[in-house]
Amino acid sequence: MMLEAAKKNPIAFLNAFLRKSGITEPIREQQFISQFRKRFGKPGEAFLECVSRRGDGESLNIYPLKNVSIDFANAVLSQWDAKKLTEVARWIIEGDLSPTTILEVGCDNGWLACLLGLLFPEAKVVGIDPNPEGIALARQRVVALGLTNVDFQCTSLETSIGTFQTGSFDLILAVAVFHEALASELVGIQRGLADYDYPIFGLADFDRALQPLVGSNAVIEGIAQLLSPSGQFVSVDRWGFDNKLLTWVRLCGANGLHFRPLPSRMIHVKRAPGEDQESFPLSVFRSVPLAEGQLSAEEILVWMGSEKFGSMPIPEPSAAEAIFASLSCPKVALQFKATYLDGSGIQLIYLGTNGALGFSYTTTSTGFRDLNLMPIFRLQEAIEVALPQIEALLTVAKVTANWDPMMASLRRVGAPTERILAWLEQRFPKNGDE
Repeated sequence: MMLEAAKKNPIAFLNAFLRKSGITEPIREQQFISQFRKRFGKPGEAFLECVSRRGDGESLNIYPLKNVSIDFANAVLSQWDAKKLTEVARWIIEGDLSPTTILEVGCDNGWLACLLGLLFPEAKVVGIDPNPEGIALARQRVVALGLTNVDFQCTSLETSIGTFQTGSFDLILAVAVFHEALASELVGIQRGLADYDYPIFGLADFDRALQPLVGSNAVIEGIAQLLSPSGQFVSVDRWGFDNKLLTWVRLCGANGLHFRPLPSRMIHVKRAPGEDQESFPLSVFRSVPLAEGQLSAEEILVWMGSEKFGSMPIPEPSAAEAIFASLSCPKVALQFKATYLDGSGIQLIYLGTNGALGFSYTTTSTGFRDLNLMPIFRLQEAIEVALPQIEALLTVAKVTANWDPMMASLRRVGAPTERILAWLEQRFPKNGDE
């Protein structure tokens, strides 16, 4: 299958598809502008002027100018959009997705939807966009690629919600759509925050001010309505700052879409040589709420910083013990006690959470102390690293285990728990037993 071939070498697969689609590597911006003007003449000048005016804050529809021909659109996509779209495609390829129905909202001229049709030939892929020029080019791509499972419709999401059945789609994608579609609503929320009675010193203060301002939104409600019970909505947009992402997460949550930090991730794009890197949250939502309620502002802040935070090892015994003892509200998800058969001592291992942080703490009766702090979203990784270590201990020690049977710390952030629980139940038939 095509997806299996793509998984073996995602970068090579995507590069081949880019070439087949007529997409080239970006170049330095001034070089691109010069070549673009020479190649496309007045239409090129009109497009670049529109880009400049939008950058100055004017609200202009750039899409008819962008999609005057497939070559024109490919030149723009090559320079400004391809890197972002290929990162999204790479996430899809490397993930564990098997959708049978896919909707791309704001599909523009159809490059990503066509790729999805190629990756999932058994799936029905629908791309919608209100701009007829983009849809016309998208249909040209379908013909050129020989795809029979991709359909493009010139319509807005608001209009099309009523035409699709409830629960129609396993996967809904929107790339760089909602920072424009919800611009006026987001501005209104920001203006409301200016009237907050208390100073905002951190994201938790921002969240308290934000939540009363977040209300219903027909578009987001419509997406929640169209998702199948196990479906996912994937949004990639310009929420590169924690307050913007939090606003987006709260707005979605108020309208039936609930953020899943796993398998969400940050994608980083350097669009062209000489440009700064730009970061976009690839945020995944489901219509089913998290078991333990919405994530806190601190948890979302930690998620945004989890790549840089990673893990914080504290191997120095006194510091490790002092910091662990100072945790304000530790919740132990999993605890092991290993009594060595040769009588050399006892080892205790604790894995759990404290607020938005996860921890792994080891202490022994002979003075060894080791602490690792991590974002809560990495606790699953820490537990899976610990399991082989416990397996080894079983050969030299009597080991008992206690664990939270609901694994609430992992369920809270949407992490899979089945494999961990199966491992524990196989080796320790009852909590607290050898």
